[in-house]
Amino acid sequence: MGPQLAPQRIDQLLEVTLAKSHQVRLYSAAMQAWQNWLAVLESRGFAPRAMTRPPASEQDLEALSAKTGVPGDLLDLYRISDGQLPPWRTDEPGATELFPCARFVPVAEALELWQEWQEPRVPFTVDADGGSLAIAATGEIVDMETGHVHAGGLVAYLEKLASSRLATTDDDGVLTWDVV
Repeated sequence: MGPQLAPQRIDQLLEVTLAKSHQVRLYSAAMQAWQNWLAVLESRGFAPRAMTRPPASEQDLEALSAKTGVPGDLLDLYRISDGQLPPWRTDEPGATELFPCARFVPVAEALELWQEWQEPRVPFTVDADGGSLAIAATGEIVDMETGHVHAGGLVAYLEKLASSRLATTDDDGVLTWDVV
């Protein structure tokens, strides 16, 4: 028979395993909600996957988390994609914003905006007028201009977007969309 583990060590290992299992479930929920949302945009003629950037580095995510205390579901989204490419800088057919009239900003830009604005909420989108959606420490998705709470969390917000009616406009071959 092999060496015996002390009950205390077994509890520690179980605790770590459960914590990692919980993180995987949350990451899976964020990934599923993100994939569903991108599929909706694709069904409307957009090319959202061509707009996504590679995942953020764990080092960048640790810095964002340490400085801002941002909730895990935004970190999970950044583990999937570190923001998006600016649609106006690409010739990709179907180039689009990934959030309603707003660009999904990379981790570095989110951190810069957070430091500049001195807000407790962390912005993750920016629109043409400088408005932003942000995530509060509670996880709520908030409009930085109006204070309107769009959803209780990022996964819920992505699910809400995926089930929303979208108005698509063709402006001389350039497709745009917004939530109706």
